Amino acid sequence: MASAADIVERSRVLFRAEKWLQIHAGKHPAIFFPLYVATRGETLQIVRPHTEILIEGFPRSANSFAVVAFNHAQGGGADISNNLHVPAQIMRAAKWSIPTLVLLRNPRAAVLSYAVRDPISVERALKHYVSFYESIEVHKDSFVLGLFDEVTSDYGSVIERVNEKFGTNFAPFRHTEENVAEVFRFIDEVYERDFDGGTSFEDAVSRPSESRGKAKERVRSELETPRAKKLLDRAEAVYERLAGSGSRKE
Repeated sequence: MASAADIVERSRVLFRAEKWLQIHAGKHPAIFFPLYVATRGETLQIVRPHTEILIEGFPRSANSFAVVAFNHAQGGGADISNNLHVPAQIMRAAKWSIPTLVLLRNPRAAVLSYAVRDPISVERALKHYVSFYESIEVHKDSFVLGLFDEVTSDYGSVIERVNEKFGTNFAPFRHTEENVAEVFRFIDEVYERDFDGGTSFEDAVSRPSESRGKAKERVRSELETPRAKKLLDRAEAVYERLAGSGSRKE
C-alpha cells in the first residue's frame, strides 16, 4: 500500500504534468487533445462537434459558477464542454462554430486565487494566464467574453449576449439569492465528494471563502519580484485588450 507521502508526491508529479500540458501544449489543438486523452483517459470535458456550448477561462475566473449556473438555468442536462483551461478548446470551437463563452478576470486577482488553491508559483500561474489569453486573441470574434464581475453578479445578461451572437435560445440565469445559493451548494457538494485532503477544503472549493482571503496575503509578495512583474505587465495588457475589444458586447 502506498504511503501518504507517496500519494502526495504522485499528486504533485501529476499536477506539474498537467500544468506543462496546459501552458505549453494547450495552444496547439493537434498536440493537446491526443496528449490529454492519453494521459487522462477521458473526453467528457473536451469540445466536440455536437457540444451545445463551450465555457472556458483561466482557473479562478468563475469557471465552476458559470458552468453550474448555466446548467441550472437550462434545467440540467446541458451538453457543456468546460474547465480544461486551455486555448485549444476555444480554437476548436471557433473552427466548428460552436457557441463559446470565454471567462476573463483581472490577472492579479485570478493569479493570487489560483496560487492559493494549487501548489503553483505566481510566476508559473502568470505564464499560464498570458499563454491562455494571448493565444485566443486572434479568435476574439468567435466568442462572447464574460468578465468575472458580471458573471458573478448578472450572469443572465451574459447568456443573453451568447444568444444574440450565436442565434441560440439558452435560458438566462436568474441571479436571485436563492438560485446563487443553490449553485454554491452544488459546488460544495462536488468538492466535498472529490476532496482528497491535499489542501484545506476552504482553499480548494471554487467559491469565496474567508481562509482563502487570508492565504492570498501570504502569496501576494511573489508578484513583486522582477520576473513576475514583467509577466504581470503582459497579463494586464492582454486583459485590457480583450476587455476593451468589444467582443463581450456582441
